[in-house]
Amino acid sequence: MVQDDEKDIPRVFRVKERRAEIARILEAEGSITVDRICDQFEVSAVTARGDLNELERRGHLQRVHGGALPLDHTLVVADINDRMGVNVSAKRKIARAAAGMVRDGDSIIIDSGSTTFEFVTQLEGKENITIVTHDLVIANFVNKRLPNATLVLLGGTLRYNHHYFCGALSLELVRKIYADKAFFAANSFTEEQGFMTESEAAGEIKSTLLSHARQRIMLMDYSKVGLHNFVRFATLEDIDRIIIDRDPEGYMRRAVSRAENDTHLVIA
Repeated sequence: MVQDDEKDIPRVFRVKERRAEIARILEAEGSITVDRICDQFEVSAVTARGDLNELERRGHLQRVHGGALPLDHTLVVADINDRMGVNVSAKRKIARAAAGMVRDGDSIIIDSGSTTFEFVTQLEGKENITIVTHDLVIANFVNKRLPNATLVLLGGTLRYNHHYFCGALSLELVRKIYADKAFFAANSFTEEQGFMTESEAAGEIKSTLLSHARQRIMLMDYSKVGLHNFVRFATLEDIDRIIIDRDPEGYMRRAVSRAENDTHLVIA
């Protein structure tokens, strides 16, 4: 029941108050979702999205799929933003399964990619982990949201409009480290070509990272299976575990069974 004193509050004031609180939460917590706004303020998804759109128009935040980030979290370029919104449910399933492999005290390498970014968001409960990455978006999230993690950022040449480091300096830094586990992303996979990416620069640093971890884990949603790309950076024999959301036709099971090493396939 609405109290009499609430009836006298102008609607526009309540809207301003709600949006101010959304901005406060965003600043304090580093992100906010449409679902959170709906639950906390008892408004519809349409209203929640309208609030976020208006706050973005005023320059207070950056809209992303399902919610918003503060402006200082928005190193994600348009290409990555687009990919973040593709197969979100599958990527989250994969990310949760991968996070279950990380133990307190682990040192882990995290490759650049939208699925690996989803993975790093699942690590907030981990203690005393060391995260090595060449991806600025992932590094920014770790710096802002994972106070119990040590961040090692592999510098070098920043690839224009992609926000990851590559090149000779990056490769030299990679050769100085060795991690417990490494988590990779791929643009495509076929049994004949292996795991592929879109550029020579990306392929070079991915393939170098492969040899600097005791355990190598590939995070890949099923939409990448059967596609072709430009540069191969790994074969099945290079990977210890593949985490995928589904394998409806058994393509990955058959490929793994024919591999010459003991690669494990995990359906998230």
